[in-house]
Amino acid sequence: TQSTWVLMYIGLNLGLFAANFRSQAFIEAHYYLPFHLASFWGVFTFASLEGFVLFSTERLVGFVSIGAVCLTTVSTLLVAILFSLDPHEYEVVAHVIEYTVQVVLMGLNFAFISKNSGVTQWRTLEVLVAVAVLALAVLQLGIYVGPVSVGTSNERAAHFCEFVGETANGVFALGFTAQFYAQTRAAIARALRVQNEPNVCACA
Repeated sequence: TQSTWVLMYIGLNLGLFAANFRSQAFIEAHYYLPFHLASFWGVFTFASLEGFVLFSTERLVGFVSIGAVCLTTVSTLLVAILFSLDPHEYEVVAHVIEYTVQVVLMGLNFAFISKNSGVTQWRTLEVLVAVAVLALAVLQLGIYVGPVSVGTSNERAAHFCEFVGETANGVFALGFTAQFYAQTRAAIARALRVQNEPNVCACA
């Protein structure tokens, strides 16, 4: 199910987050390639899954929303392929594209909220989480390309932002999926109750 894949994605990012605590020199010497392959292909898989969920739940309305999902899926596949073909040649451009696209991906959370019709008491929390994750995506792009100065390797710092943001995005998607299926089950149950109710004929 979709929830299982989302849980796997959350676990992937938590694992990468833990691995990123080693120095950049250690990472590049011991697990540079699998580390980045897991990251790039993981983002593509999640983007594809998120697009499928949005289309299947009919939460996308309008050209902009549909175009953003398609752009995200195609772009994440592009960077995953480029890095896989030649990691050292395409690493920088792949990261820049990935982080730019992640800003769009995080922005899609607002589409989830605007089309969400249930559990309104969680709306404020959802908005705050979406804003925080979007800000983190912008920060990671700024760190990686250089304008934001940090006390460690820019790539390593950007990876910390990436894995935290992607974990939060996964949790957000998990909650969205669980809520949608809960609403679907409730709607089916109501329909069955109405169908099984005896017809009452009012006679004069």
